Amino acid sequence: GEGVQASQDGVISLGKVEHNKMLGLYSLIDLLVNLSFSDACPNVVVEALGAKKPILATSNQGSSELYGGNGYIIPEPFQWDFKFISYHRMPMINPQLVASGIEKALSTGYKNYIDVSMATCAANYKKFLEMFKQKEWRA
Repeated sequence: GEGVQASQDGVISLGKVEHNKMLGLYSLIDLLVNLSFSDACPNVVVEALGAKKPILATSNQGSSELYGGNGYIIPEPFQWDFKFISYHRMPMINPQLVASGIEKALSTGYKNYIDVSMATCAANYKKFLEMFKQKEWRA
């Protein structure tokens, strides 16, 4: 399809995929790699975990709080490569860290079931809001 790129190591980049096709894709993948620079809580990470797939992500986003040991989080500090920034392209993380992270995430795999259903997420959010209301959160 349009935007599909395959590397010699078996990594396939699909480009933009319509949301209604994602569920079928999760059943085909071994690992979800999300190196988002700015997405605080990526839906794709929640969806992959819901499909019982391990993830590789950076620690600058909410993925480190979500992943539950299923895969690998590239720890900070890491150096973003800001040489190639443009409006349409965010900084790239060091390729050696990504390669190492892929190996670690695949060897760790998906081992700890995480309930990421809407009902559970809503219940957890409600608990958080109740806790927030009970405390004074001022600096």
